[in-house]
Amino acid sequence: YEIVGADGQGRAYATAPTPFEIVSVRTDPNTADQPINIRPPVELPLDLKRYLLPALALLAAVIVGALLWRKLSARRRMMTEEQGPPAVPPHLEAFESLASLKRQEMFSQGHGRRFFFLLSDIMRKYVEGRYGAPALERTTDEFEREFDLRFERKEKRDQLIDLMRTCDMVKFANKEALREDGDQAFDTAWAWVESTRPKEPTIPEEDKGK
Repeated sequence: YEIVGADGQGRAYATAPTPFEIVSVRTDPNTADQPINIRPPVELPLDLKRYLLPALALLAAVIVGALLWRKLSARRRMMTEEQGPPAVPPHLEAFESLASLKRQEMFSQGHGRRFFFLLSDIMRKYVEGRYGAPALERTTDEFEREFDLRFERKEKRDQLIDLMRTCDMVKFANKEALREDGDQAFDTAWAWVESTRPKEPTIPEEDKGK
């Protein structure tokens, strides 16, 4: 054989032959030269414990998951039933109550004073729903102090306070409940709700045709 050195020159070397003997591991001389057949598959014993525990754990996880899903579904269904239908917007409820009050014709039945009681309650309930300001459990003086310009501009605020005082004069000062006063108070209440209800967004004219 030849070895090339770092200088690029090759040098030849020779070694003495090394004898070796191939010995078969098969000791039977009659079958030593014959090929051995492939052994058949080995049958392993089935260990049920090896598969039973994981299967039981998987089954338990499925059962727990199903029970948890059923419980959560029942809770969501119960919460939905308890919530009931969506709440009516305060201004729609006020309009419906005012229309019902108008249809009752209380002045024709001699219940003019009750008319002012109900009108005052309708407006106070609307204010609570619309602005979140306490009104039903407040006197007019208390309400006037609390319902400041944070809730409504001065013009609208003064109109509401005047309407409440008109009702108070009949409710507590025994002022005669006249039909014309009731009609005027009703018109004021209706207009006040209409002017303070949330306005729906308007679509610009140039976007209506899109």
